[in-house]
Amino acid sequence: MNGKRSNLVNERISISAYRALQGRPVAAESQRRIGAAEYQKTAAEAGIQAAITEWLTVRHIPFSVTDSSRAFGPDGEPRKSKCRAGWPDVSGTLPPSGRAFYIETKSAKGRLRAEQKRVISRLRSAGALVIVARDLSDVITALTTGREG
Repeated sequence: MNGKRSNLVNERISISAYRALQGRPVAAESQRRIGAAEYQKTAAEAGIQAAITEWLTVRHIPFSVTDSSRAFGPDGEPRKSKCRAGWPDVSGTLPPSGRAFYIETKSAKGRLRAEQKRVISRLRSAGALVIVARDLSDVITALTTGREG
């Protein structure tokens, strides 16, 4: 995190790797390589989040992913989520300062819900760095400069 842009942003992945990230079948002829920009335009939020968490892991930045998936009780009935509505997808702290950061992952066309906007506003008011990431480069820029994009 010395201000240099990561090579991860410029890496190229194969279409088969891209499809595997999306959980789609991989055809043998899918070995054409695509650039990061093309991948990021079409990547689902899960794929973007996976790239972000991998980048944070490689750089030893402490973080946790918010699991807001639906839970079911022993009776098979849905249970209320223990996660606060609108809470960002990834929470962490920046070494060595310890400043809190939060990442809300959105696809290229994804929009923030009203509750997400309220939570983001509260977190920013408390001094946290909050990033709405549509691709990995949004996170790299914000975390290396300490400012939202």
